[in-house]
Parts: sequence; C-alpha cells; structure tokens
Amino acid sequence: MSKNRGNLFERYIDKAVFGVAGIVCLCLLWFFVIAGPYSVEYNGSKVGPGQIDKLIKDGQARRLEDKLADLPKLKSYSGKKADDFARRIECTISQVSDNVWFPLPSRGGKAITGPRKYRLPVIGDITEVATEAIRTVAYVPIDEVPVDKLYKNVDTELGDIDLVTVEGKFDVAALYEEFHRCFVSRVKREWKDESFAKPIFAAVSLERQNVREDGTTSQWQRVPRMKIDHLRTVLDIPEKAQDKNTIDLLRLKFDDFEVQKEIIQPDPYDLAASNAQWLTPKLHKEFTDLTEKEREKLERENLEKEKKLRKSSKKKNRDRDRSRSRSRTTTGRSGSNRSRQGAGGTTAGGRGDREKNMAKLLAEKRREAKKKENERTIDVLFDELDGFYIEDDTDLSGLRERLVVWAHDDTAKPGKTYQYRMRVGAFNPIAGQDWLREADAEHKNDLVLWSEYSDVTELIKIDKRTYFFPQDIAAGKVNIQVSKYHKGLWHNEEFKVAAGEGIGKPVEIEAVNDGYGVISSYESDSDVELVDFNTEAILIDIAKTSMWMGTNVLQSKPYSEILYTSDGENISHMAIKSRNWPSDMLKKFIEIDAAAQEKVTIVARSTERQRKGRRRRQPQFDMNRGMPGMMPGMMPGMTPEMMRMMMGPGGGR
Repeated sequence: MSKNRGNLFERYIDKAVFGVAGIVCLCLLWFFVIAGPYSVEYNGSKVGPGQIDKLIKDGQARRLEDKLADLPKLKSYSGKKADDFARRIECTISQVSDNVWFPLPSRGGKAITGPRKYRLPVIGDITEVATEAIRTVAYVPIDEVPVDKLYKNVDTELGDIDLVTVEGKFDVAALYEEFHRCFVSRVKREWKDESFAKPIFAAVSLERQNVREDGTTSQWQRVPRMKIDHLRTVLDIPEKAQDKNTIDLLRLKFDDFEVQKEIIQPDPYDLAASNAQWLTPKLHKEFTDLTEKEREKLERENLEKEKKLRKSSKKKNRDRDRSRSRSRTTTGRSGSNRSRQGAGGTTAGGRGDREKNMAKLLAEKRREAKKKENERTIDVLFDELDGFYIEDDTDLSGLRERLVVWAHDDTAKPGKTYQYRMRVGAFNPIAGQDWLREADAEHKNDLVLWSEYSDVTELIKIDKRTYFFPQDIAAGKVNIQVSKYHKGLWHNEEFKVAAGEGIGKPVEIEAVNDGYGVISSYESDSDVELVDFNTEAILIDIAKTSMWMGTNVLQSKPYSEILYTSDGENISHMAIKSRNWPSDMLKKFIEIDAAAQEKVTIVARSTERQRKGRRRRQPQFDMNRGMPGMMPGMMPGMTPEMMRMMMGPGGGR
C-alpha cells in the first residue's frame, strides 16, 4: 500500500490515456462527421455535398431561367466601333508616322526634304526584235514551282512543250544616263539624289495576238510568266502607287541580281531531247541553217566516198586486165624517161614556174585561213550566246552595245498563229510623290515607266500535234494514218474507219525506253505506253469527185475524198491517197514520216546552274535515215513534187 502511494505516474497513467483517446475521438467526430471534409465555400459560406446542388438550383439556375424566359432588351448601336474596326483593317500601322524616310538614304547621309520638281525619264525603245518557236520534250514541273524553290530543285516529268522566245535589243547604258540626267546632273543642287539615279527593271512585258485564218486578229493580250518561274507571283506588281512608301519597298525587293536577271534574261526550260537546243531566236535560226549545212556536207562526203570507192574498184580491174596483156619491154620506157628528164632539167624558166606555183599555193592557203577565221560555226554561235548573258559583276551602265533581252511564252496552243510585241519597264523612283513637273504630273502615281512597244514580230505558226492522212479504201472503210507528237517523237498509227466512227483512239505503243535510248531515272517500268491518237474528228461519208488538170488541154481526174467533222457543225473534206493531196499536206506528211524515223536520246538533267559555258549539243545525224523532210528512197535535192511525178498514178499511199 505504501508502494501505490509513492508512484504517482502509475496511479494516473490509465486516466491520461483515456483522456487523450477521448480528445482524438472528438476531433475525428468533428472533422469527418459534423463539419465534413468535402464542404466547399459557396457565396461566402461553406456547404456540403448535399447542399451545393440545391443552392445552385435555387440560386443561379433559377435566375438564369428567368432571364431566358424574359424578352430580349434592344440596345442602341451607334456604329462607332464598326468605323474604328474598318480603319484598323484599312491600315494596321496607323500609329506609325508616314513622315519617316528610311529606305534608300542619300549618299551624303542626310535626307533631302522639301518640295522638288523632276523631269520624268524617257525609257528607250526595243529594236531588232525576232522570234522563234521550239517544239521538243522538256523537263516540266509536276507541281507549281513555289517561291522558296528554284526550278532546278523541283520534281519534274517529261512533257511536250511549244516554247516561243522573243528577243530584242535595248540600250541599257543610255537608260542609266537618262536617269542620271533627270535626278542628278540636270537638277538643282539641293534636289540631287543618287539613289534615284539607278534604274531598276520592273518587267519585260510580252504581248501577243492571235491571227485567225481569215487574216483578222484578236486583241493584244499579255503573256503570263513561265510555269518554271518561281518569282511569277513576286514579279506581279500593281500599276499605281498606293502611298509614297510603296515604290521604295518595291525597289528594295527588285534591286537584286537574280530578280533582274529573271526579268530581262529568263532561263528557258531544261530541254530533254538530244536533237533540241535553245538559243536566242536569231542565233537559233543560224544554228538550224548551220546544222542543215553540216548534214548536207556529211551527205556529200558520203556520196563522194562511195564514188571514189567505185572508181578505185574499176581502176584496179582495168590495171589488172592491162597487166595481163602488156608486152612492151622496160628498156625503151626507161630510155624515154631519161630523155624526158633531160629535157625537163634543161628547160629554161623551170625554177621560175615552180616559184610562181609556190606563191599561188601560199596565197590560196592564206585566203582559206582567213575565210575559215571569219566563218560562222556552231561554236561561234554558242560563244555569242555566252556573251549575251549578264553576270553578277556586269556593269550595265558601261555597256558599249545594246543589251539583248528576251521573254518566253510557254502557253502557245498548237494549231494557232501568233504575232508578238514587247516593251521594257523600269520603276519610277518618285511614284506617289508630288515631285514631277507639270508636264509629267499625270504620271506621278505610275509605279512603272514603260518604253514604247517594239515592232510587231513576224507570224509564228504553232503546228498541230495531231494530223491524219487518208491512205486508201478497203471493204468500205478508209485506212487513215494518224500521226501524234508524243514526248519529242512523232508516232504513226493506221486505223480502219467506217462512216460514223471517230478517227483515232488511244493505242498502246512501245515504252519510251526503246524509242528514246538511255533516259536515266525517267525509264518506264512497263514495256508499253498509252498514247492518245484521238483526233476529235468523225468520219461522215466517202464521196467521189473530180478535178481538172493539165496545161494546154484540161482533163478531168476522178478521185475519192472523205467528209468529216471536228465540231459537229462544219463539214470538211480531204482527198484520199497521197497523189491527190495538196502540196502543203504532202509536205507535212513527208516531214512527219521522216521525223518519225529519227532517233532521239533523252539527255540527263543537270542541277547545276548553266549560264556561261552552257551544255552544247552538237547536231547528230543518222545518214541511214536520210535528211529531215525526205521520204525513204528520196535522193538529196529531190522535191516532193518530183517524188510525186516519179510515183505516178496510183503511187500514193
């Protein structure tokens, strides 16, 4: 009993434990039962899960239903916000002062302010215009060339094109002098501005009009830039300046060598055929003539070789026959030779004759060397083309000769005839400013100063890509040869056509691998290729007619012809058999027939820039196939009319 009295902790520990446990139980009861751990504050008071839904339904939900049930209240609208919004859309930088002069600062480092009066520069004329059309197969972009990619870097496919090029000569040095006079040398000292004195080309505008068969012409239409031009959208500029800063921004954008080059000397397509080469129109015509001369020269050399071989063979046969029948002795011959040698050795003036002959020979060699030096060759043409191109370091203001500029048209349609004209435009450096003298004040907002139009070019006829030639009649049907230009080659196919049937249809031919030789990555995986020989013409009937022929005595010549329609309204007729065809139709048939036998190789495309030192393709001739425009069996110099006379009646195909 004394032990319990002495240990106080042992006496009250059980009561302390019961007390702490009771406090903990009361806390748990309060936090998890009475107060609740899931209560949230709503409208300044805490509510539990069972109350929140009722409060929302009776409060906000009920008020929202009341508002939705009420009629809408109309508010008055003044329109001030719409006007403000329209102003912001019209000019998003209205807070920026338009008195700032930031582009193209003057050379002195101090901007020229105040009113000025300048004379408008006169843009010179384009002279010596020429045009030429090339039909060939080229590397055509599959999709539109984007601005951030060059033509050489996009995916292409083989496609037929009719590329028309128009060239002219323009005096760039005189243009620089004119701008310098207008803005520096012949103005007041305080108005001189060197930044205006540099002309920047804005465009070379190429226009064309369609010449119809009756001689009438359409309106002049501007030719769009080529599909391979990645700057075609960038180079599209408005006619008038919207404000005084527009011209400065445009001049900054166009004052780049690549842009200027694409404007005045745009690159052509990458041509794929080995028998095609792009040059400027005048050089291309010379190239065609020289190629024809080379072909004729090679033909003459081959004929001469054959002639010499035949002559040599005949001489050998004669010598062999003479050696067998020869019976004279060698002593008499040697004596006569000695006597001739003695006579020749003692002839007076023999040395003088030899010297005269030697002088004549040397003079002849000098004339031949001089003639060869001045002779126009294919290499000379390519050297001239290289000289035409401007380079990054070309000083345009110092050019002594007129610069050759050109433009392309890749939208010409087969079967159409066109004529072209062109003009050059340079930016007006003070467009949008009231700085022109009164005589030129009407042009103050013109962004581009244009030259006069050049002379109209000669007519350019774009041949059709599909022709058909009635050959003969068999079993009530007409055998018609359809010729189709496809991927650089002419393909011929014969169809038996009855009245009411269409002329031509799609036909599978040998794949381009066999027709083109080596074509690298563009070889076809298939052995056949589908070519559409459809002419969109329908044979109506076969008719018999006659024509009068003869010189002194006219005679009636009967022949058959086909009646056909291409549009369902107009009926045309065409003679059957080549002997009845008109001369131009026969000429076209012979030309296509010869071209169809020509061997064409696809040249691999180069991704390197080729300006100077462009790839030069020497003409390739296949003498076994003859010259272009010659029928098989036709001798050089023979005309189609002579061939028709040799063929005689019934000799047509």
